Amino acid sequence: MYNYVSAFGVYGLKVCGLCLRGFRPAEMALLIHYCKAAWFTLEIVVKLAGCPSKLDFCKDVKNLIDVGAVLPYYVTLVNVLSTIRCSGR
Repeated sequence: MYNYVSAFGVYGLKVCGLCLRGFRPAEMALLIHYCKAAWFTLEIVVKLAGCPSKLDFCKDVKNLIDVGAVLPYYVTLVNVLSTIRCSGR
């Protein structure tokens, strides 16, 4: 049985014909989480780049909520990457 990745669920949905065989549901949920974080980050960057006044962008509550929603992902990412130890042979 094939499992399909989707923004609406982990089981049985097909998006653009992308099929991931051999992934556990937890791994697929993590992949969906990464894709959502990347999408929302891109959305914030595009909105910031297209805004004529960067100060007004930073003052808008909706934009602060967007940044606050994505920020925990990057804090966790930095925390995890800073604790990884590489052993050379």
